[in-house]
Amino acid sequence: MTTSDGVTDGIKGFLVEIRNHGATAAFWKSLGQESVVDAEAFAPARAAEFAEAFTPTHWGVRQALVLNPDGRTVVLEAPLQEGHRG
Repeated sequence: MTTSDGVTDGIKGFLVEIRNHGATAAFWKSLGQESVVDAEAFAPARAAEFAEAFTPTHWGVRQALVLNPDGRTVVLEAPLQEGHRG
C-alpha cells in the first residue's frame, strides 16, 4: 500500500499465473525472492533472460526486465547508487 507521501510499506499480495509450476518455482528461487540491493552485483543462480538490462529510472531506482519461464516480463528494481539520478 502506498501512503499519501508516496512511501510504501511493502507488498500485501502477489498473484502470478503460471503454466509450469516447477520451472516457475525454480525461476523465483534462482532470483532469491529478495530485494535487489546492488544492481551491479546482481547474479542470479541461473542465467536470467534479460529483456532489458538494469537502467536508471526517473523515479529513483534502476530497473531491469527479465522473462520468466512462461515468457512473461518480470520487473526487478534496485536503488540507484549514491549521487546518481535517473
